[in-house]
Amino acid sequence: MDPPASRQALAPPGPTFVIGADSAPAPPSSGAIPDSGSLPAQSFVPATEPHDRIMATIGLVLTAMGAATLVTTVILLVKGAAEHRASLNAFCDNDVCSAAADAQNSAGEALLTAGTVTGLATIALLGPGIPLFFLGRHQLPARSQTTAWWVPQRVSTDLHQVTLTYAY
Repeated sequence: MDPPASRQALAPPGPTFVIGADSAPAPPSSGAIPDSGSLPAQSFVPATEPHDRIMATIGLVLTAMGAATLVTTVILLVKGAAEHRASLNAFCDNDVCSAAADAQNSAGEALLTAGTVTGLATIALLGPGIPLFFLGRHQLPARSQTTAWWVPQRVSTDLHQVTLTYAY
């Protein structure tokens, strides 16, 4: 069992606030831990909220669609290039084989064209989507937390004075 005196020594002391430079500092309590002569600075941090949730949501949707079209673009371009290369490497000595090679070449060119179009769609989606998302998510002070100019934005204290900082 702990004796009552050791329990009291482990308990943290309550903060002591002194207003004015002429006031004498309060004597430390019996369980207080000596410090450098000042209390830690206290500050007020206002709550924040995203700039515009709708803008962020639209940006997220556009970015997700752009990512999907980017994957589609890569697949179409790789497949189209492979088809086109295979049709050029085919060795044909009869009409049936050359017709198949021409069809494969046309399919490869169609895939390359589709890949180019989806690449442009990717740019059109990602171009505005990424900035909209990050601008919409930019944190601003919460509207419910706005304070008048005469309310201190920060309060700092030490043993001899209290400092109030105002923001205009």
